[in-house]
Amino acid sequence: MRYQKFIQRFLKVVLPYNTIVKFIDTIINDPEYYVQKAVGWSLKELYNVYPNETLPYLYENIKKISAIAFSAATEKLKKEDKEKLKRIRKPNRQQ
Repeated sequence: MRYQKFIQRFLKVVLPYNTIVKFIDTIINDPEYYVQKAVGWSLKELYNVYPNETLPYLYENIKKISAIAFSAATEKLKKEDKEKLKRIRKPNRQQ
C-alpha cells in the first residue's frame, strides 16, 4: 500500500493495529473536545495504514464514537461506507 510505505519512510516504526486500538479504546468515551479530535484523527490515520482492520472496528464501535471524532475518522472512507455508518448512527443521535 502506497500510504503505508509513505508513513514508514518517515516513521521508523508503525505500531501494530492492536496496540493503537487499545489506546483508542481507553479514551473513546472521554468528553473533552480535543481528546475526541484525537480519537477521530487517530482512527483516520489507522484506517490509512490498516484499512481492513479499521473499518470493522468503526462498524463495531460506531455508537460510541462522538460526532467530533466521527467527522475526522470518516474523512478518508469510501462514500458508501461513510453513508452506511451515518445510517447506523442516526437512531442513536440526540435531537
